[in-house]
Amino acid sequence: MKTSILRLTLIAVACGLLLAVSSMAQTSPSAAASAGVTFSDLDAIADAITSSLITNVINQGKLQSSPPNGETTLAIGRITNNTSSRIDISVLVQKISMRLLPVGKIRLIADQRLTEDKDQGKPQPDYILTGAITEERITEGGKKRSNYVCQFELNTKSNVLVWGGEKIITK
Repeated sequence: MKTSILRLTLIAVACGLLLAVSSMAQTSPSAAASAGVTFSDLDAIADAITSSLITNVINQGKLQSSPPNGETTLAIGRITNNTSSRIDISVLVQKISMRLLPVGKIRLIADQRLTEDKDQGKPQPDYILTGAITEERITEGGKKRSNYVCQFELNTKSNVLVWGGEKIITK
């Protein structure tokens, strides 16, 4: 009796695995390719945003520290995902940080909580980089595509806009 229950259980598990494997094999390559934002896309976003920020703001000497002649601090603040896709924002923050660190003209504060806890006595950055990723779904000629619009801005601690940048990823 125990042996036949065990055999039935094993057969059911094997059938379930076969069904799962066959359904994965039937997924079309185009469906897999258009399945949201990839790590390569996050690289492209980080490259575009940091390149513009470095070229148009940092290398132009437009950033000033709160104590004159002090070290300019920049925090990566909140970056929101307003899409239907799961996007690992922490990976994007890390990629942006890795591109900004070698510049050497700023001290980078990558902890979002530093920019949100003003009353906690934590050091406040001179500038805060924030952003949002939104999704625009388009149907043209029966074909569906999504534009992931990545908009970033750099503000002073007194909330004055210093720079804005955008990158669009189409899937």
